[in-house]
Parts: sequence; structure tokens; C-alpha cells
Amino acid sequence: MNPRVLLAGPGDLLEAAKAQLTHLDLTCATDGAALFEAFVGAARAGQAPQLVVVELALERMSGMGVVRAMRATERAWSRRPTAVLLYAARPADAELKAFLAEVGQAVHLERPIHVPIADQVARLQTALDRLLAQLKGG
Repeated sequence: MNPRVLLAGPGDLLEAAKAQLTHLDLTCATDGAALFEAFVGAARAGQAPQLVVVELALERMSGMGVVRAMRATERAWSRRPTAVLLYAARPADAELKAFLAEVGQAVHLERPIHVPIADQVARLQTALDRLLAQLKGG
């Protein structure tokens, strides 16, 4: 069974990810609200994702807003926090580090927007494979 991953980000990233990350059960969303809805729907169906990948700058709900809403939902349902990868086009500054500490079970990977999208997805794939192996305990 392929690892279940939710991914939200810009359309070009999502299209390339769908084409390259075929070893994952990947659900993509173009905005934060859609990602949160997908997260809640999957959790209600007993198919919670192993990992959520979220860009910080999203429409309708920011990446930080999505993660905070996820954490509130997980607390309300007495669930363990889902692993989160913030794939952001900014470095991990003090604000972002404080956010990661606040929400827990989250890491940051800087998205190099100045490189071709295929290279961005390759970098993302490496990070995802490493994180998923760690979550499996391997």
C-alpha cells in the first residue's frame, strides 16, 4: 500500500508532483481550505494521511492556518498529530521556527522557486521519501 500524502501548493508544482510521485497515494489541493477539507474527509473515513505537505502561501486559508486547524481537529478527536512538511518559498526565520515548535510534528523545507519545477519536485521527493521512512521507523 502506497503512503497516503496530502499536498497543497501552486498548480505547476501539483501537476509535476502528480506525474513524478507515483509511488504515493497523493491527494492534491490548490488552496488551504480544500486541503483542510481533504484532511478532515480522509480522517473521518479512517484513511488519515501519513504526511501533509503544505505551502505557506495558499488561497482561502494559509498554510499556517491549515496546520493550526488540523491540530485543533486532532485534539478534538483525540488523535495523534499528523506529520507535516512545510514546503515554503522562504527560509526558516524566527517566526517560522516558532510556528514549527508551536504545532509540533512539523518540519520545513525551503522551496527554491528560482529552479525548474521538475527540480523542485525532485527535491521534494527526496525529502518525502526520507520523512516517510522515518515515520515507518526505518
